[in-house]
Amino acid sequence: MSPDPFPQDPIYSDTGYSAQPSLAYGAEIDLRKRGQLRTRTLIGHGHHCGQNGQICPDISRLTTALESVERILMEVL
Repeated sequence: MSPDPFPQDPIYSDTGYSAQPSLAYGAEIDLRKRGQLRTRTLIGHGHHCGQNGQICPDISRLTTALESVERILMEVL
């Protein structure tokens, strides 16, 4: 990422050391079926400084954050 990718954002201006945005994972589950395992899938990311709570599906600019999780399993108890 460039040294100052969001020059108009007061949170990320000056130092230029911005982190990756939050990643959002999703899975379709049926809460009536106990014991089922589901794999969560990356569905997008949050705003770079958490301003709006929306999920952006474009992950093309993410880098090392994509390597932080290999697999997430969820079990309905």
